[in-house]
Amino acid sequence: MTARQLSGLDAEFLAMESSEVCGHFGTVTVLEGAEGLDLPALREHIGARLHRVPVLRQRVMNVVLGLDQPYWVDDSDFDIDHHVHEVLLPASDGLDGVAARIDALHAEHLDRALPLWQVYLFRDPDGGRAAVYFKIHHAVMDGVGGSALIAAVFEDAADPLGSEPVVPAWDPEPVPSHVDLISRSAWSMARTGLRSMRLSAQMMVRAPAVAQAVVRRLPSSGSSAVAADAGVLPLRAPRTPFNARITGHRQCELRTLPLEEIKQVCRAVAPLVGAVTVNDVVMTLCAGALRRWLIEHGALPEQPLLAAVPVSERTDADHQAFGNRLALVRGPLPTPEADPIERLRAVHEGMATALRRHDNLTRGLVSDAAEYAPPLVARAGWWVAARAMARVNAFNVMVANVRGPSGPMVLAGARVVGHHPVSVLVHGQGLNISVFGFDDRLCWGLLADPALVPDLPHLADLVSEELILLRAASAG
Repeated sequence: MTARQLSGLDAEFLAMESSEVCGHFGTVTVLEGAEGLDLPALREHIGARLHRVPVLRQRVMNVVLGLDQPYWVDDSDFDIDHHVHEVLLPASDGLDGVAARIDALHAEHLDRALPLWQVYLFRDPDGGRAAVYFKIHHAVMDGVGGSALIAAVFEDAADPLGSEPVVPAWDPEPVPSHVDLISRSAWSMARTGLRSMRLSAQMMVRAPAVAQAVVRRLPSSGSSAVAADAGVLPLRAPRTPFNARITGHRQCELRTLPLEEIKQVCRAVAPLVGAVTVNDVVMTLCAGALRRWLIEHGALPEQPLLAAVPVSERTDADHQAFGNRLALVRGPLPTPEADPIERLRAVHEGMATALRRHDNLTRGLVSDAAEYAPPLVARAGWWVAARAMARVNAFNVMVANVRGPSGPMVLAGARVVGHHPVSVLVHGQGLNISVFGFDDRLCWGLLADPALVPDLPHLADLVSEELILLRAASAG
């Protein structure tokens, strides 16, 4: 039996779902030169590459009573027609109408009776331009795995025809019985004692440093201020309009910024700020845009906002593997700071400290701890967490930055001119900002609950404007 069990962290993304929360993320790929790309051609293109990503033909099979993590099993009835669809756009809309349709599609849950992905082709009736919306459940892979998926499904522009050998025939393995899975789970639970000993040993080694870090974040006696310590962040994020319980509605906005302009900022500020990274600049743009947006809404907190930044915990050995190997690092978004260069300095120093503490204190602990929560427990845990996160947040917004291929990409012969991420919202987090870098551009995808952020296009425009302001400040 080749059924593969989900990790505890993978299964968490299934457990988190509710009527308002979806566990999938997506990408919007904008294409030029797509005259020959229609629904049959896209199905043929993807179908010929499914063997590279076996999980795309596997569905989730739960263990009886939720006693252990579910398994990926081959879908013996797999039909690509259930997964790849086409949406013809009215001539009056063109590709400008894509975002509104993705809003509705991104709010729909994936059918767990099928492999957990869907693709939608949007075609401009005038021909030549198209967009492909690909959504896939976070239980299948994280952002880095998504980049590996791109490499598997897309083609290198230098070799557009590819060098694919004969595509192997689909030969699904028999679906295991529930008795088989229970037997497997019995062995898995027998190993839990060993895993528990390993995790306990890790916690004992790191406990003094973790406790010290927590104490430094506690308010000092008789004061609500956080103890002064460079890089120390409070345990609780300040309140903003988008940190509340979400609805089931979604809105996305897509923007593209030139990577070279961001690198110019990095070079220009190096003598003043130090060796800033592209991610430092991305977070600084977010901080500046959110500062202006909050001022316009009369809601700018006195304290800096806190961002949750996904950090890959993959090794070189599993860089191309699917599933989730990530953690969240909290970093500062210095929204009270009016000067763009000082905002960049604060982000650079704060993220350096946050990443150093993650490496020293918490690396691997989240994924290891997730292994001890079978679905029966995880669902209850998420029910409690959803209500807590709507009231008390450890961070204000997710800011994810994934680096993709360094060269041009093509899909079925069409040139990729944009590849935008569309991520996940949970209760208490009504705004998500994600960035995907490839070739010479950074493609942004902002996702929000329109009930909490009713003017998302304006916020997206502010991000672009902040790059202009930061470039001017760095050149002065």
